[in-house]
Amino acid sequence: MTPQLRRLAPMAAWNAAGWLAAGLYAFVVTRLVIENAGEEAYGVWATIGAVRGFIMFLDGGLAFGVNRDAARHEEAPIESAARVRAARRLYAALALLCVTAFVIAAGFPVTLLALEGTSAGAANTVMVLIGIETGAALLGSPLAAMMRGRQRFDALASALWAQTLLGTALLAHLTPRYGLVGAAAATLCARIAVLAGTWAWVRARGFLPERGGVPRSSFRAVLGFAAPLWLVAAGTQLAAGTDIPVVGALHGATTAGQYALGAALPAMAAGLLFAILGAAFPRLVAAGEAERHRTMGLLLFIASVLSAAGFGLIALHEEALLTIWVGRAPDLAISVAAVMCVCWTINAPTHVLVSLAIARDAHRFLGLIVLAEATVNLGLSIYLVIAWSPLGPAVATLLAITASNGVVIPTLLRRRLGLRWAAILKPIACGLGIGVAIAGIVRAATLMTAGDAGLTTALGALLTLVAVAIVLDMTVRGGGGVRFFVRMTARGGWRIRARQRREVAAEREYLERVRRDAPIVWGKATPPLVTVRIATYDRGRLVADRAIASALAQTHANIEVVVVGDHCDDATARAVLAVRDPRVRFVNLPRRGRYPSVPELRWMVAGTAPMNHALDLARGQWIAALDDDDEFLPDHVEVLLDACRSRDLEFVYGVAEMEGSDGTWGRCGSWPLRHGSIVHASAMWWSRIRLRHDIEAWRLDEPGDWNVWHRMRDAGVRMGFVDRVVTRHYEERRDIMPRRPFFLATRPNSRTAK
Repeated sequence: MTPQLRRLAPMAAWNAAGWLAAGLYAFVVTRLVIENAGEEAYGVWATIGAVRGFIMFLDGGLAFGVNRDAARHEEAPIESAARVRAARRLYAALALLCVTAFVIAAGFPVTLLALEGTSAGAANTVMVLIGIETGAALLGSPLAAMMRGRQRFDALASALWAQTLLGTALLAHLTPRYGLVGAAAATLCARIAVLAGTWAWVRARGFLPERGGVPRSSFRAVLGFAAPLWLVAAGTQLAAGTDIPVVGALHGATTAGQYALGAALPAMAAGLLFAILGAAFPRLVAAGEAERHRTMGLLLFIASVLSAAGFGLIALHEEALLTIWVGRAPDLAISVAAVMCVCWTINAPTHVLVSLAIARDAHRFLGLIVLAEATVNLGLSIYLVIAWSPLGPAVATLLAITASNGVVIPTLLRRRLGLRWAAILKPIACGLGIGVAIAGIVRAATLMTAGDAGLTTALGALLTLVAVAIVLDMTVRGGGGVRFFVRMTARGGWRIRARQRREVAAEREYLERVRRDAPIVWGKATPPLVTVRIATYDRGRLVADRAIASALAQTHANIEVVVVGDHCDDATARAVLAVRDPRVRFVNLPRRGRYPSVPELRWMVAGTAPMNHALDLARGQWIAALDDDDEFLPDHVEVLLDACRSRDLEFVYGVAEMEGSDGTWGRCGSWPLRHGSIVHASAMWWSRIRLRHDIEAWRLDEPGDWNVWHRMRDAGVRMGFVDRVVTRHYEERRDIMPRRPFFLATRPNSRTAK
């Protein structure tokens, strides 16, 4: 897995989980409103939701700003805190304005949809309740943005799920009794309850900036950053948010409800997609220029694959999805869904480019473009809905999106961001092609179940998820998961894993018994004997001049050095035997270990035979591992032993200085223990631990040292880490470098490359 994906994947998963909570709530509201009040009532609900959108669009610009400032809190704490305080005050003013506006405009849906009697009274009440709920949502938005900026997507997802579960329980109780009014009341109560809990959590974690004054410059900075985004959001809302009211005004509330049904599922899917992609925004803000370009290529490919496959699934299975959802599938809803799926597919890659522009503060020109596009879209929507059919606004949106998001905005962003066309088009083309192929294959596979809506939908969703997972694994991750499964099966790895699990269970019981009957004894006068274990093969004088020399130079004097040759050559044997020190013992195995013939697999387990034989020869109470081309720092053994003594550890490792392929030096070593956080020569453990290197670890696609370490951890060995350099690891020319995903551009535009 690439480093960028390794960092972003968990956050994207949490962000997607939070969005799923919100999407589930919208799903439940729609179902209950239609079941208990009918399609006309849902048309009223959707119209009020569109009105709500004209207030909530102001959230986008401020939320991005708070998100960015929270991500930069360590870089500029005073300036960021002042801007966050300014944004919170603006949010409070917007919340008050929102509630006032909804109360004043309470009769708007009644007039627009020509409602009468009880329907009119319910609509007025719902308008007021949704206005209060929208104000509460605005008050909670800066809290959510701060959580995103601090990359606490897990906490945000928990809050959203709490709101969904509470809201769903209230919906189930109130909607059957009070219809639309009950749904609005349930939504408001859940929002306020979770808002109070979120505020307390954010304050307890110290995410809220300390109280203080807000200089005018902070207000200007916040408004200057938000204004272009407000124009973009206003344009988007003008284009999409007016569709339902326009259809409702000319064709009635029932038709508006059917149009809203068709647009709902693609919009939910787009929200999920953007939630996944949105987890990368803090990284785009904080990363350097080179990493931003790599992350952008990654996101463009992922967005294209997911959008083509996901929206293709919805478009091809919309009838079955609607039937499961609300029990009916109006023709207008099916047609609207198909058109909107194409719109969102075009929009997804542009969303990535816009996020990069916002992260680099290069977005200020977008507002007027989107606003102009939205104005054209609105005019065309009104014309088509009058002259043609209720499907007109969706077609108008498709035409406008194709021109703006498909051509104009990418062209302008390419110049502003200094990107090459290949860096943009290559990942998009690859992703769209793969996504469309997945959608087509899934559709063909589900034709046999076309008579069963539930089975068709479930099978289509399952096949799409599996296909997308395999594609992302084979491209973004380089085939890690699929390759692992295939290799484990082909090499008989499952059998080795089962055997090792049995060994780990036996080792756990053995250690419990040994700790009780023969615990570690720390002598006050005599320090414990430490065996430095070295396996060697045809290293000549290197093993003597570097590895053995560093072991003999330890500040901890009570050591022995056990060197075992893996049937090494005479030159290496002579070099080791030339070391005239009684603490050094040398054994050369009569035959080399039976390792795989493939170089990569042999590298994983090379040295297993001499390393295990050295343990048989060891007399020390502790084992210190050392490779024949590496070296200990003089206090290596002393530092690690002190950690074991003071913290009652049985296994400890430190930091290693590592030579890179370009001759530079870096550090390797961190806690907790995981693959890539430990070097072989930085570890030391209690000699009573019986687990050895497994010569068949290659069947598990694991290096032998990592395989034995994680088995020790699984067996309950008490492990610890010392954040100090204790060893020096030299470059191994046999290391295999990971390949870059094929769709990533090799370099940014030379005009902006640093």
